[in-house]
Amino acid sequence: MYTFWTVMRLELSLIWRNWFTWLISLAMLVIGALCAANNRHEPWSTWEQFLVIAIFLTVILSFTTGNQINRDRERRLDGIVFSTPVSTPVYVLGKYLAALLNLLGLAGLSLLVALLMDHFYPWQIVNETWGGQSFLFFAPGIYPSLGPQPYLLGWFWCFLVSIFFGAAFVFACITLTRGKRVIAYIAVVLIWLLLPLFAHDYIPDLLDITGNSFYFRYSADAFPPAQQLLFPRNATSVTRFTSQLARRVVQLSLADIPPHSWPSSFFWNRLLFLGITLALLGLTIYGVHHMRRHA
Repeated sequence: MYTFWTVMRLELSLIWRNWFTWLISLAMLVIGALCAANNRHEPWSTWEQFLVIAIFLTVILSFTTGNQINRDRERRLDGIVFSTPVSTPVYVLGKYLAALLNLLGLAGLSLLVALLMDHFYPWQIVNETWGGQSFLFFAPGIYPSLGPQPYLLGWFWCFLVSIFFGAAFVFACITLTRGKRVIAYIAVVLIWLLLPLFAHDYIPDLLDITGNSFYFRYSADAFPPAQQLLFPRNATSVTRFTSQLARRVVQLSLADIPPHSWPSSFFWNRLLFLGITLALLGLTIYGVHHMRRHA
C-alpha cells in the first residue's frame, strides 16, 4: 500500500508541475461560469445544458491525460521502475488514479464555479419586463438561482462516468500503442462527438457515453412546461413577466431534473461504461506486465 501511495503522489506532483494543467484549470472556470449563466437565462434547458457541456468538458479532460506510462518510457525511466519490486497492478493503478484524481479535481473546480455563479449572479428584472444586461459573454440572469441540487445531479449523471471512462480509455490507448496519441485522440473525437451528435439515431443507447441519444429520443416534450407557462401556444401575446412568474418557471424546470421521461436503460448505460472502464484497466495492466517481462 505504501508503494501505491508513493506512485500516485509522485504522479500527481508531475501533473501539477505542468503549466498545461493550470491552463486547463482556467478553461474549467470559464465552462462552469458559462453553464450557470446560461441556466439562469433559460432554466428549462438546464439538463440539455449539462449534456452539451459534459461532452466538451470530458473531451478536453480526456485530451490532458493518458501519457503517464508512456512518459516514463520516453524518458527511459521504465527500466528503472520495472527493475524494482513494485508490482505491475500497483504501478498502473497508481498512475491511473493519480490522473483520475486530477481530472475529478478539475471537473470539481468547474462545478464549484457553477454553484457560486448560480448563487451570486445578479437576478435582473427591470420594471417587470423581459431584459437584463449581459456581462461580457455571459447571458443575463433573468431567473432566480436554481440552487445546488440540479448541478450536483447533472455532474453526477452526465460527467462522472464519462471522466472515469475517458481517463481509462485514453490511458489504455496511449499505453498499449506505445505513445501513439493521435490514435487515442481520434477515437475520443469519434466516440464523444461524431457518433452522438451526428449518428444518435443509429447507435444503440447503451453505447452512447454522452447520454445525448437519450435526450433526443426520450425527451418528453420539445416545448417543456416552463416554456408553455411563458409562451402559451394559443396566446396572442407573450405572458407578462413578473418575479413570481420567474420563480414558477424555475420550479417547473427543477421538477424535471433529471428528466422523468428517461428510461432505465440510461442507468444501465452508466453501469456498462463503468464495467468497460474496469476492463480497460485490466487490459492495460496485462499489457504493461507483458512489456515488463520483455523489457
